[in-house]
Amino acid sequence: MKSKFLMTGRPACFAPALLGAGSAVAQVTESQKAPSSADSGSAVGEVIVTARRRAEDIVKTPVAVTAISGAQLKAANVTSLNEIDRLAPSLRVSPIVGRLDQVTFSIRGMNETSGLITADPAVGVYFADAIQTRSQGVGRALFDIASVQVLNGPQGTLFGRNLTGGAILIEPNAPVLDKWEGYAQGTYGNYNRREFQGAVNIPLGDMFALRLGANISGRDGYMHNVVTNTDIRSDYSNSYRASLLFEPTNYFHNTLIFDGFNGHGLGGGFTPVAVNPELALPVPFNAALIAGELAALKAQQARSVYDVAEDQNYPFSDSNYGLTNTSALETGGLTFKNIFNWRRVKSSDVQGSGLPPILGLDILEVINNDTDVHQITDEIQVLGSALDNHIDYQAGFYYFREHGESVGVCRHSQVHTVN
Repeated sequence: MKSKFLMTGRPACFAPALLGAGSAVAQVTESQKAPSSADSGSAVGEVIVTARRRAEDIVKTPVAVTAISGAQLKAANVTSLNEIDRLAPSLRVSPIVGRLDQVTFSIRGMNETSGLITADPAVGVYFADAIQTRSQGVGRALFDIASVQVLNGPQGTLFGRNLTGGAILIEPNAPVLDKWEGYAQGTYGNYNRREFQGAVNIPLGDMFALRLGANISGRDGYMHNVVTNTDIRSDYSNSYRASLLFEPTNYFHNTLIFDGFNGHGLGGGFTPVAVNPELALPVPFNAALIAGELAALKAQQARSVYDVAEDQNYPFSDSNYGLTNTSALETGGLTFKNIFNWRRVKSSDVQGSGLPPILGLDILEVINNDTDVHQITDEIQVLGSALDNHIDYQAGFYYFREHGESVGVCRHSQVHTVN
């Protein structure tokens, strides 16, 4: 079976909204009540969130939101979105079957698990206020981060997208004028796991500042393919980011961010647990096929679940590159903001059944290859207040276009139960 998907979209909308300020109360946990840097240490500081697309105190935000600071991420040693659910109880993060580099996010039971470009996610991931529709590589963006916010429940008008489950907002550390700073950290563990990340802020005169960061990680395979004599379930990736701030006055600033990711490894590692005695194909040697499958299953049961017999290795690779430009102008009590994003995502992978060919037939082999997606978004916001700050309002225009191609090949003789 061969399939080819082509998806295009050009929706645009005008989204006015009135936001009442004053009596609204957000869901706040104890972990969110972190003191700000200006506090003495005993007092609870203000926690600023952008759950309504504007900076405001979390206690005045009528949205169920979990706010996680960069310090909390470091303290919990969270370096990827795959681990963020340890700090956000409402969020569940699961890998898409057969892949280590692609995950699905679930909030209040709402998720999308296919990973196909023809299906939009139920939980949107925003990096620097711009959505990343495809999840390939997005989980590795969690280095040099100022905060992560997990919004529970449907998100609509303010985000320009229909997100039935919720949203995850990732805010990277921004460049700072007139200040040299940076950090570096490393990790080493079993299966030759190594990870290094660091960042540096470089002031460039009175109006410019540059911030550079990178995360390099890898882990050898923890399962073994006895047929190819290869360690599988390996995972290697490189992420990097460059942010340039231009701030000529206190009323205008522009931030340009380039971020990139590339990763590769070996998937596979499926372990058969049963054989289906009812064959779907009317071939004259069904009994021989069943006998061969039972023999392969018995051989697998005699081995550890970490030692499998697959006729080939199942590699995966992907890349995710993006350019985000955010401009903000404050004048006359109004804030004009524009957020532009361009992104390209490419990926390929091969998936298998967990059994070698029997009588020359592959039990199940799925090849999902050459996924290539381009995305462009642009958002214009106008924010202000009225009636002595009793009413906050904002209006905007949101443009989203995504087009891509995914070619898949599926070849099988029979499907049986695997875990």
